[in-house]
Parts: sequence; structure tokens; C-alpha cells
Amino acid sequence: MKIFSIIVFNCNEPSKPVILARSEDLSQFGFWKRGTVREVITFVSRQLASRTSAGQRNSVFHDMQEPVDGVNKLLCHCAITARNVGYVVITDGEYPQRTAYGFGHKTLEMIEKDYGDKLFSSSIKEDQTNNVNGLDTLIVKYQNPNDVDAVAKIQKDLDETRDVMVQNIDKLLQRGEKIDDLLSKTEDLSASSKVFMKKAQSMNGCCTIL
Repeated sequence: MKIFSIIVFNCNEPSKPVILARSEDLSQFGFWKRGTVREVITFVSRQLASRTSAGQRNSVFHDMQEPVDGVNKLLCHCAITARNVGYVVITDGEYPQRTAYGFGHKTLEMIEKDYGDKLFSSSIKEDQTNNVNGLDTLIVKYQNPNDVDAVAKIQKDLDETRDVMVQNIDKLLQRGEKIDDLLSKTEDLSASSKVFMKKAQSMNGCCTIL
């Protein structure tokens, strides 16, 4: 079981959520693949955040056509608060949904403690690289969900996440949207990463993500 990333977004402009902070553990992937994996994570996370309304949670999955460094399924969990700040947590297919949301909730508490109301400003238009005190340590701690649940006793208000239906992210696309159009417009992917995504799509591996 593995958490690969968390990205915190300001979603005051739903069409393009702005990154506030992030943390990743991509050690499972080969060194030369990590740059592409990071860009794909950014792209998928931003697309999911842009399609999740304030006060809503979404969990989506991606079954890979072929395993990548032992990973054959990804789960993406998104929650946006009523104040339009939220997160996307990406894990492998075995990581429990409840604990992933608990990790995201804890991350929001930490970043709000560090930065306060500045996080919610509608004037934030560009991606940020805010350092969240303790976040890199937290993602390491949450790699073992059993230990975290035993210690943290995830908050009661997260019990409802058991009812979040896991679906394909393509179900969230607006009518008429096409994956190729999203790939052509995004600034989150380099040319090589776009080639990677289109190759996965041609193998029916990408279509269930985007």
C-alpha cells in the first residue's frame, strides 16, 4: 500500500485550480520515469479538482493496461471545502480510501495553521510552492495506514467517506469534452509526457483516468 502524492489547491477559479503546496513519494518508480509521473500526477490532480464542487468529495480509479514498476491501479481522492480549498491524494489500488481522506484532512489542517486566511484568497492566480511544516514527514507516516489509523483515529466527520463511490474519472468530464483536447490545452505536461499519455490512451490504459 502506497501514497504517491498530495496536492493542495485553491479552487476559487474552478476552471483552473491553483496549486498551493504538494508532497510526493515517487520512490517506487524508476529514476528516469519520475519526472513524467510527477507531471501526469499534476495533470490528473488538477483535472479532478476542477471537476469537484465545493463541499464535495470524488474518488476515481485508473486500471493500467500494463503495470508500471509494479503499480497496476491508481486511486485518486479529491475533497474541496466550502471555502474552495481542497486536495487530491493519489495512491495505489490497495490503499484504503478512508485513510487517504484522513491524510488529506490532516494536510489541510497543517497548511491552514501555517498560512491562515491567505490560502483562501481569490487573488492567487499562479501555482505556489509553499512549504508546509511537517508535510513531508506526514506522507512518510501515512505510508502504513494501519499504524496511522490506530494512532490518529481518523475524525468522525470522515466516516461518511465510506459512501463515496469510486468511479472512472471520465465520468466527471463534461459532455463533449475529449481527452485529446485536454492534453493539447494543458501546461502541466511536457511534450514527452503528452506522448506518454497518448500512448497509454491508445492502449486503453489512459482513458479510465482522464
